Amino acid sequence: MAEGLEKTFQSIGLSEAKAKETLKNSNVSKMLEIVIRHAQDSRPNHDLTSAGSLLYHVATKVKPQIHPHVKVLVEYVC
Repeated sequence: MAEGLEKTFQSIGLSEAKAKETLKNSNVSKMLEIVIRHAQDSRPNHDLTSAGSLLYHVATKVKPQIHPHVKVLVEYVC
């Protein structure tokens, strides 16, 4: 599972080292996976690397109170 998640993280432009580092933090990993899934739903068949750093920041910086609104935020980023 970690291998698949690592590839998912790399799909937004994260380096292999950064993807592995992110996997070590389960909370960030879960949120980044959610953010990437929302982005893929928002823009199917599009390359997400151009928005990758912004998506990563959404996943790492958003407060728990904002989690219900992450989907809208991701749509704006994409």
